[in-house]
Amino acid sequence: MTKSGDGAPRLHEELLAAVYANPTDDSARLVLADFLIERGDPRGELITLQIQRRNGGSTEAALARETELIEEHATEWLGRLAPVITLRSNDAVSTFERGFLAVAFIAGKGELTSCALVLDDPSWAV
Repeated sequence: MTKSGDGAPRLHEELLAAVYANPTDDSARLVLADFLIERGDPRGELITLQIQRRNGGSTEAALARETELIEEHATEWLGRLAPVITLRSNDAVSTFERGFLAVAFIAGKGELTSCALVLDDPSWAV
């Protein structure tokens, strides 16, 4: 991981902002992915794998790795949204596409109240 004071946290925020500002632009996601991979962050690998799959360049091993990464890190990647998102239930599954939450399943009345607390989160943009 990087040392504080090296500018990496600020650059990370700027790269995320670029993705949020233009959620359909894969080039912004790939720049973020490279940045994350250089720092050992597995989300960079997920972004790369999912964009490769979207472009028709996936394998069974890559699909298995995507699943593994999501199962291990999804709650962390959801950040502030984690308390209101149900990743998997009998009714539905929340999904990640191109490294970010794409389909969110929110279940129950309590979660809807909590959801109002995170409506301003920029990650909803993607």
